[in-house]
Amino acid sequence: MKQQPSHDHAKSWGSVPYSALANGLAVGVWLLALVFNLLTLVWSWSQPILDQHGFRQTQTALSAYWLHAGGPLLAYQTPTLGAPWTIPFEFPLYQWFVAALAGVLPFSLDQVGRLVSDGFFLATLWPLASITRSLGADRKLFLVASGLLVLSPMYLFWSRALMIESTALFFSVGFVSLLMAYFRRPSTLLVGCLIAAAALASCVKITTFVGFALAGAIITLADFARHWRTHSISALMMRYLWPALAILIAIVTLAMWTHYADALKTQSRLGAVLTSTNLNAWNFGTFPQRVSGALWRDVVWGRSTREAIGAVTPLILALAAAAYLGKKAMAGLGVALVLYVAPFLIFTNLHIVHNYYQYANGLFLVLGLAYVAWQGLSRNPLFGSVVFVLLVGFELLGFHRYFYPDMRKDMSDIRALRVASFLDKQLPSDAMFVGFGLDWASDVPYYSKRKALLFPDWHETETLRNMRQAPSQYTGGLALGAIVECPNKLADMPDMRDAYVSYMHDATAGMQQTVISDCKIYYRAADAGASTATALPLAPHGPA
Repeated sequence: MKQQPSHDHAKSWGSVPYSALANGLAVGVWLLALVFNLLTLVWSWSQPILDQHGFRQTQTALSAYWLHAGGPLLAYQTPTLGAPWTIPFEFPLYQWFVAALAGVLPFSLDQVGRLVSDGFFLATLWPLASITRSLGADRKLFLVASGLLVLSPMYLFWSRALMIESTALFFSVGFVSLLMAYFRRPSTLLVGCLIAAAALASCVKITTFVGFALAGAIITLADFARHWRTHSISALMMRYLWPALAILIAIVTLAMWTHYADALKTQSRLGAVLTSTNLNAWNFGTFPQRVSGALWRDVVWGRSTREAIGAVTPLILALAAAAYLGKKAMAGLGVALVLYVAPFLIFTNLHIVHNYYQYANGLFLVLGLAYVAWQGLSRNPLFGSVVFVLLVGFELLGFHRYFYPDMRKDMSDIRALRVASFLDKQLPSDAMFVGFGLDWASDVPYYSKRKALLFPDWHETETLRNMRQAPSQYTGGLALGAIVECPNKLADMPDMRDAYVSYMHDATAGMQQTVISDCKIYYRAADAGASTATALPLAPHGPA
């Protein structure tokens, strides 16, 4: 979209035109954004990855840890649900990067994971710049868009988390950028890159890619509207064949990966409940959820908007500014809002439960506001500058309110770290442990550097009986070094009580006992001289 002519060149601040001040403001905010991005890494550098959704961060880290330790590359291990330790979800591209770099960089795995995540996020600015060029905009649109994106509370926080989100975002934005470049000047190289980006984005995280596939569909329809009168049917078919093929290959690749991952999960009795079929309801949610206040009021209008742009007020401000600026500003913001809202209607339950899922679509909301600010800066620099400064201010206030406290809090007394530290010191390096009352969270296995069988309260009684009768099927040949019993509901469940009491009676026989926080730990201490060394540090000073 071409830059709009300025109507404000005659006005100035002293001898400096407002248009020049607007350009300087865009550059200044962009530099400020990079500084804040660096600061979030510095503030988090020695913190455990337990600030928000430690369950998910440590799950990703645990997979990377055992990849680094020599585990299988595709059938990668996430040892929380017993042998054979493999319960793959996403294609482990991010985990490969972390595992590989952890072996060469002088940092802990936590720190390497943060660097890789932030690296993929900053790399996303490259295809974003290409998209702004494809729109025919001046450099200011890229500066405004990338500045607001980097300063978004959501992206300041989650881009330095040990998670796959930014990797999926990079390939998803790359897909859109390559599609727009292909429509400008088709080439074999662009087709190959387009197919690769779509396949990798979908396999790394399909919940991220879906919104960008929809964006690609809108771009394709817009291209068709420009060319259908001037191109023959055969020419149009050839023009759109390759983008369609890219999506088809992405779907087939994802289906193949999902089938492979499900087959591995079914090798474990505990992991079998996590196949894609069994998780359909959890992933997609229900129709009542799609029309509920919990979605529209609490998440879409509430939590997600606040965490993406700092508050609801900036959205209202952008809507008013767009109405003032005219049809192009309204149209750009409208398309962005459609792309922002659409993923909520597809993966509804995931978006309600997990705030980090909005990392996939919060970008559209931020870019919609950025487009309005750019229109203002280009057409009425003084008005646009005021809007832009207000948007930046709300983002910084939102970051300080919603994320900064979690980044800086003292986590030394967190139960998971204390239990993990004890296990790491007491158990032989080739021992595993069983855990109750820990759900199937990866925090204790990760920070203890031990494989585990975590039995959630919601699992089957028959599995617990089998664990007692044939323990070797669940320990994978490793010695049972400890049983961690944290508060749980198993003894209060009539169908589970007897199996649980019997298992604890037999499995803890001859073990020593200690109490940490509200958890009882039954353990067999390492023999004198036995190795408790582990391959890779997880945190600079170890868990407290």
